[in-house]
Amino acid sequence: MFFNRGESKKRAFTLAEILITLVIIGVIAALTIPTLMGSYMHKICAAQLRKVVGEITNAAQTIIAEEKADEENTANNVDIEAANVQQGFYFTKAGSSTSNDNEGALYFLKNFIKNNSITSRETLFANQYKNSTGTGIGTIPAWDSCIQTQSGAGICMQYHNATQHQRIFVDVNGSQKPNIIGVDLFVMQITDTGSVEDIIQANANNNCGTGNNITTATTGCLKRVIDNGWRID
Repeated sequence: MFFNRGESKKRAFTLAEILITLVIIGVIAALTIPTLMGSYMHKICAAQLRKVVGEITNAAQTIIAEEKADEENTANNVDIEAANVQQGFYFTKAGSSTSNDNEGALYFLKNFIKNNSITSRETLFANQYKNSTGTGIGTIPAWDSCIQTQSGAGICMQYHNATQHQRIFVDVNGSQKPNIIGVDLFVMQITDTGSVEDIIQANANNNCGTGNNITTATTGCLKRVIDNGWRID
């Protein structure tokens, strides 16, 4: 029995076929890798946001508990009913509109957020943030009470006279990209009970990322992430 040697040989790919395959792989990669990277970044930012909100909440609860205990001890020493002692975050030193080493926003951030370093707003936050349409709308207000957490998040806090709350801007990864409102930049406030909420908690309309200035554009973003199970879409 005789065999044809040509039939036993495997057919090799031509150079053209290899190039076409590489082009197809490149196109698929170009389409999918940005989406995968964006999804990964969103997960990182959401986890960091949840951590920072937890740190601020714990700090607010701590100062309430500590100052309540101090006031109750003082009240008992002067024969005043402890039940009459004022309670709540805005009765603590942190709730003051003044901000220095002894009270207000700077006092609170410096003494009750663990493992932080005081630094400037310019160092912590990007010079330009983008809204949901990709339009740049500037940076956060020029607040003086700012810290960086151990994980790299930037926090700036200031008393808001109109609402009588301490308002807080948070960039979950400092000045690093993506610098997009609702992804790494958020605004929030501390309630009198020491919890952290969005500044429009009672507003059913969620306009996160659609405002034409930094405060209105970030309004609603924290609520959207929380309502979404701590996920950023």
